[in-house]
Amino acid sequence: MHHYELPPIIFLLWLIGMPVMWVVVSFMISNMGWSTLAARFRTDTAPPADARRMQWGSFGGFGSYNNILTIGASDSGLYLGVLFLFRAFHPPLQIPWSAIRSRTRERYWLVMCDTLEIEADSIVRLRLRASVTDSFLRHLPAAQ
Repeated sequence: MHHYELPPIIFLLWLIGMPVMWVVVSFMISNMGWSTLAARFRTDTAPPADARRMQWGSFGGFGSYNNILTIGASDSGLYLGVLFLFRAFHPPLQIPWSAIRSRTRERYWLVMCDTLEIEADSIVRLRLRASVTDSFLRHLPAAQ
């Protein structure tokens, strides 16, 4: 039986490559909607006390955030944040209710979801589970 050892350079490349890849992927995902919203709605405020952590959401059907979102609502708007490990290029957001132009409720796979059209420099579509948005429906437009 042959015993094969990897050269130390392979381990070094992996050690450097993984964090670089992490940052590149975070950057690419943020450009699917988050960065557009961050240009207008970036915040330094803490999430509302009743914010729901470890939630799911997606932007335009591509930039998916599986169980890493913090979603909260206050009178001033919709709060969105991401888990610390994924925060590169994803500052917390406070989106005023007036920036949410429309809401569409529909089934996405097996889950009821609301797609919010948010007006920033362009229209950004954010899909969240209806079980989350139901807690702040009074702030949202009527479903189409």
